[in-house]
Amino acid sequence: MNVRRIRFWSKVTAMNCILVAVALVTFSILSPIHVAEVNGEASNAGAVNRAPVQRNAAISSASFEAVLDLDLRRPLFDAPPAALIVKASTQPIGPGIQLTGTFVEPGHSFAVFVLPSGSVEVKRVGEKTSDGGAEVMQIDSGSVTLMVNGQTKVLRVAKSLRNTGS
Repeated sequence: MNVRRIRFWSKVTAMNCILVAVALVTFSILSPIHVAEVNGEASNAGAVNRAPVQRNAAISSASFEAVLDLDLRRPLFDAPPAALIVKASTQPIGPGIQLTGTFVEPGHSFAVFVLPSGSVEVKRVGEKTSDGGAEVMQIDSGSVTLMVNGQTKVLRVAKSLRNTGS
């Protein structure tokens, strides 16, 4: 098809749509609507039952007060949730550091820790954690010896984190 034929058929289709729309509007205006009355109430067969409408009810501005009092210029998002208040524990928990992995090579051993703040740190022997609570004394396969407040503690990698491949 060439461009002329496409234009011709698109104009014909548009004219047909306009004629159908005019015919529907004319039919809807000229055709009367008959509503059968049953027991003094107007009802349509097959219509959905609705709550009775109060006729001649006065509409006052008081009925719209709830809507008129709304602040329509408020932000369109929810307010942030209230801050959660957590009471401090009275029992000392210790360093609260978790060991997630070790890399053991002669002269190049590293340990991976998760601190109570959620940050992850990689440390070598002799380095302290950023919170200053623990110093790495020794790194072995799957465990680390820490010096915490003058006491030595051994942390082990959790069983769920260990590589069990064969």
